Amino acid sequence: MTRSSRIRSQAALALAITAVAAPAASANSLVTPDAADSARPAAKVDLVSPDARDNGRREPAPIVVTEPALAPSEGFDWAAAGIGAGGLALLVVVGAGAAVRTRRAPAHIA
Repeated sequence: MTRSSRIRSQAALALAITAVAAPAASANSLVTPDAADSARPAAKVDLVSPDARDNGRREPAPIVVTEPALAPSEGFDWAAAGIGAGGLALLVVVGAGAAVRTRRAPAHIA
């Protein structure tokens, strides 16, 4: 048996097994979904109105959360802005250098 015919026969066998196994795996029960739902017990329904439900319930007092006080602003931070601008300038210089370095030379026509 050649290698290609062996692969074909194995693929055909795998396809046949899958074709037989797929319907068996999906058919968990023969009961329709409506019949399966009717067999379950009904959900408990609360017949008490929301006002009557809240009456007499004791809850602890609500907890009041206060926002922390913000530190007073001292204005624009020029040192941080300078560091950011310097970092951006460095990225631009490195990017331009990489572009110049990797640029192809024009082809010479003879």
